Amino acid sequence: MTSGMIGPSAAVSQQAAGRRVTLASWSSADGPIPRELVGITNHRRHETVRELRLADYPFERLPRWLSALTGLERLEIDVRSKARPLASLENLPQSVGTLVLRGADLKELPAARASVGVRALHLQAVGIESLEPGLRSFSGLQELVIESPGLIRLPDEIGKLSSLRRLAISSQRLQVLPPSIGLLSDSLDLELHCPRLPDTVQVLAERGIPELFTYLRSIAADGEPQYEAKVILIGEGNVGKSCLITALQGGEFLEGRPTTHGIEVSSLDLPQPGPQPPTPNDSLRLNLGDFGGQEVYRIGHQFFYSSRSLYILVWRPREGREENAVEDWIRRVRLRMRDQVRILIVSTHCDADQRSPELDLPHLQQKYPGIIAGQFAVDSRTGTGIEELRAALAQEAARLPQMGELVARDWQVVRTRLQDLAATRPFISWKEYLDLCADSQLGDAAAITLAALLHDLGRVIHFGGESGLGDIVVLQPEWLTRAVGYVLEDAPTREADGVLSYNRLGQIWGGAQERQAYSELLYPYFLRLMEVFDFSYRLEEGDRALVAQLVPFRRPELPWRVGQRPPASEHEATLICTFSEPPVGLMAWLTVRNHRYWTGSHWRRGVFLRSDEYGSSALFELTSDTELRLTVRGPSPYMLFALLRDSVAHLIDTRWPGLTRQFHIPCPTRSATTTPCEGRFSLDSLETFKRRGRGTIDCHTCAETHDIISLLTGFDPQPSSTPEMHQMLERVESLVSRTRDDTTQIMAAQHELHTELGRLRSELGLKLLAVRRLLTNEMKDCPTLYSLAPRRSFNPLTARYLLTLWCEETGTPHPWPEATYDLHAPRALVKETLPYLKVILPILEVGLPVLGRLTADAVSEVDLKAAQELLASTRELLHGREDSAVDWAVPYDDPNEGPRRGFRTYRHILLERDPDRRFGGLTRRITPTGDVVWLCRHHLLRYDPGLPTLPASA
Repeated sequence: MTSGMIGPSAAVSQQAAGRRVTLASWSSADGPIPRELVGITNHRRHETVRELRLADYPFERLPRWLSALTGLERLEIDVRSKARPLASLENLPQSVGTLVLRGADLKELPAARASVGVRALHLQAVGIESLEPGLRSFSGLQELVIESPGLIRLPDEIGKLSSLRRLAISSQRLQVLPPSIGLLSDSLDLELHCPRLPDTVQVLAERGIPELFTYLRSIAADGEPQYEAKVILIGEGNVGKSCLITALQGGEFLEGRPTTHGIEVSSLDLPQPGPQPPTPNDSLRLNLGDFGGQEVYRIGHQFFYSSRSLYILVWRPREGREENAVEDWIRRVRLRMRDQVRILIVSTHCDADQRSPELDLPHLQQKYPGIIAGQFAVDSRTGTGIEELRAALAQEAARLPQMGELVARDWQVVRTRLQDLAATRPFISWKEYLDLCADSQLGDAAAITLAALLHDLGRVIHFGGESGLGDIVVLQPEWLTRAVGYVLEDAPTREADGVLSYNRLGQIWGGAQERQAYSELLYPYFLRLMEVFDFSYRLEEGDRALVAQLVPFRRPELPWRVGQRPPASEHEATLICTFSEPPVGLMAWLTVRNHRYWTGSHWRRGVFLRSDEYGSSALFELTSDTELRLTVRGPSPYMLFALLRDSVAHLIDTRWPGLTRQFHIPCPTRSATTTPCEGRFSLDSLETFKRRGRGTIDCHTCAETHDIISLLTGFDPQPSSTPEMHQMLERVESLVSRTRDDTTQIMAAQHELHTELGRLRSELGLKLLAVRRLLTNEMKDCPTLYSLAPRRSFNPLTARYLLTLWCEETGTPHPWPEATYDLHAPRALVKETLPYLKVILPILEVGLPVLGRLTADAVSEVDLKAAQELLASTRELLHGREDSAVDWAVPYDDPNEGPRRGFRTYRHILLERDPDRRFGGLTRRITPTGDVVWLCRHHLLRYDPGLPTLPASA
């Protein structure tokens, strides 16, 4: 598809018909069709103008001649205003596929004729603040994309766009979603990039449209504003956090209070400061979390940190600022929550006869701008400074953005009852929770959504999607944290280098040494939760687990060392990740998250991994507190390299959003004495150069020139070293044939077969990763792999199709017969999906023989012959007669937009056919790399093994 810029002196030939046309200037908005378009539009050929851009459009209304372009598929208008911006869209053609409006001066959406047939409306008008009065003119919209930092509000009319299939909003100022959005279809493709929306909305949007719409519908019925916030007390041990809470609550000072283990939770009601919107009791409810300061608990604390909260950092001047690590605690919170927190620094034991606090507050406020709310000196015994601190807490809490957030009355009743129960019970069963919701007139769908919301906000702990964990709702998170803390404190487990024997659980959780006692029935639940929270993983023996935080400090002997040249048959890929500050607990979490590659070689600063699936081994090692090195070796190391690299990136971005990280590839040059060059290449720069077609890059340290592909993958750049998947498959099948037909070659061929199979599965995995990256910004609420086989039909407009979903296990995708749908769908709608289907079909065609004939990973439910017939029919759909009317040259600025649109259409078709989202039993899981996969029940066991089975003596 070509483009042309048309100005007053330009000439247009007959061959320009159907091209994308840009009209840059003209003298009047009215009058006849501009002479520059006459060559295209005369002789009844005006319908051949498919795309038109009006650049720097200066008028208040559209030209009358525009309505003559009846075949226009896309119209882009760049609004330019010297007096008034575009105020009317009256002269739009009757039907325009896509309308794009741009312009900083466009403050509101102009109105059009009520009968206008625009299907997609894109507002890239950075100044737009309102969609009124024009939105009601576009009642037939199927797609609405708004990219405007200044958008303030959405009208209630948006809920009346019953045909809407996609809604994407990007705004820095939007703070509220109208409840009417909940009236739209649950199959809506919704994208929200609005950081000021309430936590409730953002959390539920991540979980999926049904949950979000359930909430929006509930507040539309009887939403009430809530004034509640979380306050977390942090600091070293024995500085007076628990005593401070008692003083804030008006309680009596308790001499010799025991040390807090884990987290203790309580509440504090304060009057609203100054003129505020009225509340039922005119007060603020602050939920206080007292975090134990001991080092052993800190890795667990970070799961309970939350944004838009207040933090009280408590320190004791008697020991001095350094001993209390004031700045370390500030930095730790900022790493976890970026700048979305406010910290009040409180020094304790500050009565008149005690040492005055010495803290360089101006320096800290300058170093951590916007975070530190102030410094306070108190004494919990005498009450000195307590009232001033209470007033400051009320002031800061009242400024939090979630104050006044709407919650349905029935939801609030359930939440209050759960809080009351938490005073006496650490947990309840899921059945008890559902009964409690039913008593409050809350249906099952709303009850499930509320439980998920309270879990994500840290109010309860409930893993509804995990086998064995959904039967319990934990009301006291501190009760669970304390149980985990007992494991971390267990001396025999420490002496065993972090190996927890299940035979010890009775001593750990049975109430010995004045500890809290837990029922034996809860032991499997606790062990599985420790796995979910990345504290530990079960070992192959089945009666032990490895607690990664307690592994030994000593480095074991490894099969190879960094700097040693790999064998000629192997390649090596290396990554160096540098951090702005030390990420506490990084290596422990990396060890647990990648336990499927466990080799038994691990220590506090590193772990050695091995993947038989990809025929590669890897080494993670902290070379300093702020530098991590990843080295991967194998015949085809890049798949494992990509998985481990992305696992680091995902872990950092989710656990420490405030941490600055940089990825580099080291220069591979070595001197005659094998001393490596110290040069490094930015990973982001290498990937940018690769996308732009650049082949080489120079090292600024050794001045050598290096191939970019080789730096990124460890492979030489010759085409012969990177064959296509189908060529690799032919090679593997040839080796399989050799092992079957010639017994004398079995031993020689087996090793080669294993190597080639690892390379093929690696390449297959990379293709799947590429598809997931392609859909990064799309909805992740349905499977992404499917086959679509046409069935005989004589209707020219609609046809029958057999749609089968596939299990998305990275190495061996396969069809899942239980997720098969017999569709009657419009041919034109199905054809919209084909650009995406064309992307995934090669992956399915290679993945099926890898599963069925070449590995021991075959799934009994898969009929390979039937699956091959499905793929053959799918290929016919793409490349046979069914495809003859498909225009592969749909004009998108982004070459990936066609496949993305194809995926959205497929998603719409699937969710209409399966509104309950059962998907034949395929289960959604998030991998350590942050990718969403949908798995059959067999491959799900790799990610969700269920509750462990304990020995009788445990």
